[in-house]
Amino acid sequence: MNAHTARAYATARRDYQAFVKRSGVRDLSTWVEDMQKRRLAANTIRQRTYLVRKWLGVVEEVALPARRTVHETKWLDAEQVRAFLSVIPKNRNGCLDFALLTALMVTGLRIGQVRTWKVGEIRCSSGSARVRNWNVPKVVCEALQADFEPCGDSHFNNMSLPSILGNAYVFTASKHRQRGNKDVISRSFEPDDKPLSLQEINRRIGRFARLAGLEPQGVTAECLRRTCKELGQHTVIALVQDALANRNRRPVRWKRVDRDVRLHGIGRRSG
Repeated sequence: MNAHTARAYATARRDYQAFVKRSGVRDLSTWVEDMQKRRLAANTIRQRTYLVRKWLGVVEEVALPARRTVHETKWLDAEQVRAFLSVIPKNRNGCLDFALLTALMVTGLRIGQVRTWKVGEIRCSSGSARVRNWNVPKVVCEALQADFEPCGDSHFNNMSLPSILGNAYVFTASKHRQRGNKDVISRSFEPDDKPLSLQEINRRIGRFARLAGLEPQGVTAECLRRTCKELGQHTVIALVQDALANRNRRPVRWKRVDRDVRLHGIGRRSG
């Protein structure tokens, strides 16, 4: 018996024993009704009832809620991908989010495989990119480079990402630090920092979906993964490259051409 099965057995027994102690009733059907009142998921109720019946040696069938059916995963079309990527902010947190969501979209890897990437596992060169045992599109390294460098001035410079960071996870939460009198957002890439959880990643994806005017229901990490399969990797890479180019476009700056008070307010554009 593996650890997950043993934990499921223990949880089912504890729940049943707590119910018996609380109500004084040993009937499994009543226990099932109690779990339904507590709004446990249908599949959880079915699993716990099966385990407890096996533990008690009960042969009689027990009425159970219908098994929950898994709905078909959504995916985004090209216009939705453009809208989704365009609303990701260009601040420090936004660079992290863009790199993470880009990796999900263009590689087609599962979220559990991407969120645990470590800095030392990433190898980028001018013509290729590799993470662990996977060859990934070069645009992934371009997005990661933008996360490592100051936002707004980042570009792919054919250099490897910092290897000195060793076992630090790439996709961790940014921290608020005091710098003088200012509260600034920074990324430390410390080995002790934990990677973003699946729930937090899906929460961010849902927020960007709402900002893009999409229906957030069903827009998850699995949705982005399927988008790569449905649109094709080359199409998704082109969409991401366009979005990354727009993010890296330097803002227009204005500078004063004369300090003569008579010309106050007159300026000219500079690229």
